[in-house]
Amino acid sequence: MGKKTFDYDALPYAEIESLYHAGWGWKAIAARYGAPDHKTLVEHAARHLPNLELRDRAQAQRARRAREGTDRPRARRVWPSGGEA
Repeated sequence: MGKKTFDYDALPYAEIESLYHAGWGWKAIAARYGAPDHKTLVEHAARHLPNLELRDRAQAQRARRAREGTDRPRARRVWPSGGEA
């Protein structure tokens, strides 16, 4: 099923909203419902859920860390020259 034939309007957007608030990313949500494109899913979700606040990259990382149970980012790698990555 391609982008043109997938019915994004038939998805349970209330459940998608709760998954998103629980820290799920758009790729994981799209995979859960068999949507072929996560970016198209975001567009449809924004239309169906006008009050949904979309996360930026930093907010998404914090949500992922909270979901995984890690409280801080990984330590920086030190290069052999003594500099940091």
